Amino acid sequence: GVEENATALEQKVLGVPAEQKLLQPRGCPACKRSGYSGRQGVFEWLDMNEGLRDLLFQGVAPNKFSKHAMEVGAWTPMAADAKSKVLDGTTNLNEMLRVTGIAEASNVQNKDD
Repeated sequence: GVEENATALEQKVLGVPAEQKLLQPRGCPACKRSGYSGRQGVFEWLDMNEGLRDLLFQGVAPNKFSKHAMEVGAWTPMAADAKSKVLDGTTNLNEMLRVTGIAEASNVQNKDD
């Protein structure tokens, strides 16, 4: 791949400055000019802990449960995992949007935000 400055779309969706360098794929015969070889998973996961278990047993509303899980860093949404893989050069924004179906910048947030 080649490092290039973030495009306007990358700035909006990923929340990065214009001067942020992001890896862009470049193809070769081995990857059929796609810039990718193999597969990389994008995941959403919940690190269950005692506090979250207690909330489940208390029967709190799902939105309250997920909000708390994000606040304590126990839940990583798929969008955040995909974003981190774009930022570390594993994939690019176009591939992230194609695979996840995330269409709005407001849907992409880091669990640290």
